This record gives sequence, C-alpha cells and structure tokens, in this order.
Amino acid sequence: MDDRTIDAYLFVLSEASRRSLTITRTKIAKLLYFADLEAASEGEPQVTGITWKWLDHGPYNYALMHGENDLVRQQEISREPVVYPTGAKGYILHVVREGDRAPAKEAQERLIEVVEHYGHLAAVTIKDLAYQSAPMLKAQKGGERGVILDLELARPRVKLNALKAKYRKVLDSVDASPDDDDKSGLDSDEAQADLINVSESLREARGRANRALLGSNG
Repeated sequence: MDDRTIDAYLFVLSEASRRSLTITRTKIAKLLYFADLEAASEGEPQVTGITWKWLDHGPYNYALMHGENDLVRQQEISREPVVYPTGAKGYILHVVREGDRAPAKEAQERLIEVVEHYGHLAAVTIKDLAYQSAPMLKAQKGGERGVILDLELARPRVKLNALKAKYRKVLDSVDASPDDDDKSGLDSDEAQADLINVSESLREARGRANRALLGSNG
C-alpha cells in the first residue's frame, strides 16, 4: 500500500474504533471501495489510490493484504482470528496506535461519511452492496475475474436536455422586449445576470462531462 492508502486504511480503523464498530478484512476493503466510488460519483479524485479489481468477494486488491501484514509487523494494527457459523475463517482488525499521519481533510470527510453510512452493516451485506455497484455489474457482465473496475461508471451523466432548457429559458427572457404587453420578461441586465448565475451553477457538471469525454481520471 502507498502512503495515501495506508492513511485512509488507518483512518477508517480509528473512526470505526471510536464508534465501537467491528471491522473485518472484507469489511475494510469494501468501506475503502465505497469511499472511492462515492468520490468518483461526484467527479472527485480517489480517496485511497487503490486500483480496484474484481477478485474474491468483490472489489479488492492484494496490496491491501500485503499492507495489512506490514501494519501488523509494525504493531500499528492487530488482527483477531474469528470463525464464522459457516465454518469460514477471517480476521477482525483493530488499530493499536494512532500516529500523526492522516488523510487530507476532504478525504477524512468522505471516509467518515462512509463509516457512518456502512460501518454498522455486516461484512456480507456490504459485500452484496458492492456487487450491485455499476463497476462491479459491468465486470460481472464481462464474466472475467481479475479485471480492473472502472470507477468512471459511477459518475452521473450530465442531463443535456435539462441544461439546454435552463439556458433557453434565460435566453428567451433576454429576447423579450420590456414593451411587451404582459411585461413578463426580465430586463436585459437582470437576464444577463441570471444567465451568468446559471452558467456558474453548471460549472461542475460541465467539468465532469468534459473529463468523461477526454477520458480524465480527475
């Protein structure tokens, strides 16, 4: 795991500990996945830096396993073996000590939201939810494990017809003469100001559309 992944990993464990939530190996992977997925859905950069793949139990990357082993050796986390009623074995993870490192503020907010939203759910439930995400549905349709998940599929599509209607409404008001009988049009200055406001409000949506068209990840 690189530094960004480690920071996010330890932060999730710390936040879960504060809320007395049980975190397993499967569960932390899915929490980190949802943090990246939700960031992508808003056109933001990944929180973790992980290249997500369709592996056993859904979205995963074996770098998480190697990183977990490193953190155990460094005594930053501990793992407690557990045997489930089905006979399957797993590990419950605990943060041992909190260092000075932490994700960026925006990443912290995203991770906290994910912990609060999904952290109380059972690992199997979170896994099932992950399988229903757009990147996983696309991967399953291809039918080949090991494929890299396309988080871009989580980005909302810009509704071009709705945008055109907003612009048309403002432009129509600009064309209306102040001498019209119904006096319903905006005056020119008001209409231009309204058009600028609409343009500014759609800046983020335009940016997402441009990045999607250009194939950008950011």
